[in-house]
Amino acid sequence: MEKYDVIVVGGGMAGSAAAKRCAELGLKVVQLEKAQTPGTKNACGSAITATGTVYAPYVLEGPIEVKVPGSRVYYIQRNGKYCMFETGMGGYGMYTIHRTKFDPWHAQQACNAGSELRTATTIIDIIKEDDRVVGVITDKEEKIYAEVVIDAGGAHSIVARKAGLLGRRAGTDNVLYATAFIQLSKKVVKERFNQLCEWYLTLGGSNYCLNWLFPLKDGVSMGVGGGYMTPGLNIRQQTLEFLNEPIIKEKIKGGKIKSWGIRTDPEKIIEKTYAPGLMITGHAAGFVQPFIGEGMAFALMSGKYAAETAAEAISSGDASEETLVNYETRWKNDPLFKTMRIYGQTLKDYLLKRPQEEIINTMIAASHWYASPVPFMLKDGVKENDMRKLEKAAKLLYRLEALGLPST
Repeated sequence: MEKYDVIVVGGGMAGSAAAKRCAELGLKVVQLEKAQTPGTKNACGSAITATGTVYAPYVLEGPIEVKVPGSRVYYIQRNGKYCMFETGMGGYGMYTIHRTKFDPWHAQQACNAGSELRTATTIIDIIKEDDRVVGVITDKEEKIYAEVVIDAGGAHSIVARKAGLLGRRAGTDNVLYATAFIQLSKKVVKERFNQLCEWYLTLGGSNYCLNWLFPLKDGVSMGVGGGYMTPGLNIRQQTLEFLNEPIIKEKIKGGKIKSWGIRTDPEKIIEKTYAPGLMITGHAAGFVQPFIGEGMAFALMSGKYAAETAAEAISSGDASEETLVNYETRWKNDPLFKTMRIYGQTLKDYLLKRPQEEIINTMIAASHWYASPVPFMLKDGVKENDMRKLEKAAKLLYRLEALGLPST
C-alpha cells in the first residue's frame, strides 16, 4: 500500500505551489497530474501579477516571457473606430508566461524540494474511511493513501465533487473565456506591443469582460471573455467578432494560431473548502475573480496555506475538521482575499444592473487594475498586511466614488 503524508491533485499553479511548500516543510508528498506534461491542458490568461509574487517570490526565477511595465486599453466603437490610452505602472506589474513552459518548471521546483511527481495520472475517485478522506483512486486502478489530500484539480475537480464539497455550478456563477496562442516573430511582438499588455473593450461583443492580447517572446496570448454561461451566449461568435476587428487584425497580422482553449472561471467560492483529510485550493475552490482576471495570486496563496495547514495536521496527528478549519481561517483573513473579493462582488452587482453601453465606462475604470500603480499598492498592502493601503488601491481600481458604487 502506497502511503504519503500528503497527496496533491493537480499540476497547475495551486498544485505545484502546495507540493513545493509541503516538501519544504519536510512532508512526504506526491503530486498527481492528468496531463503527460503539466501545463498542456491549461487555458489561461498567461500572466502573474506583482501581488502573486508576494506569496511565491521564487516564480520570478522561472521562465518568464515578458516583464510588463504598463498597459494599453482600447475602447472599440461599433463602427470599428477606437480610442486608446497607455500608461505605465511604475515598475513591473505583470509577468507573462507560457503555461506549457512555466508549469513543468514549477512542478520541477516542487520535485527539487523533495516532492514526487506523477503525470498522465487521472483521479477517478477518493478513498474514505470513517467519513475522512484518506486517499485517491487513479485511472490505473492504483490506490494511493495519505494523511491529507490537497485538491488543486481545477474548476471541474473530481475530488471536490466526490467529497460533496463541489456541486453543479449555475451558469450565472461561471464566466466563459476562449483563449489562444498566436505565434509571431520576436521582432514583430516588440514593435507592436513594446512589452505592454493590451486590453480591449467592445460594444456588442464581450459582455462584462475584458478581452486581451498579452505579449510573449514568440507571440501573443489572446483571450475573449464571453460573459456568464447563460442561454444565448455564443463564445465562438464573440471570438470571431474580436478577431475581425480592424485593430486586432493589424495586431496579429502574419501570425499563426497554434493552439486554442476554453476555460470557465467560477465566480463563487464553494461553501466549504475543507473536510476531514481534505482541502480544496485554486479554481476548484472558486478562488478567482473573473471581473478583474485575478486567479494566479489566489492559486499561489491557497496552495501555500493548504500546505502549511497540512504540516500542522500531520505534526499533531490530527487531520480532522477541527485542524483543517485553520486553512479556511488563513485564506479568509488574507488581505488580498478580503479586499479583492469584496470589491469584485461590488463591481459584479453594479454591472448586472446596467445596460452594456453604460458598462463600458465602468470597465474602463476597472481596466486600471493593470494599467496603473494599483498592482503595486495591492502588493505592498498584502506584504505589509495593511488594509488601509488595500482599500485605497481598491477604490482607485474601481473609482468607486466617481461611479457612485457603495464603499464596503
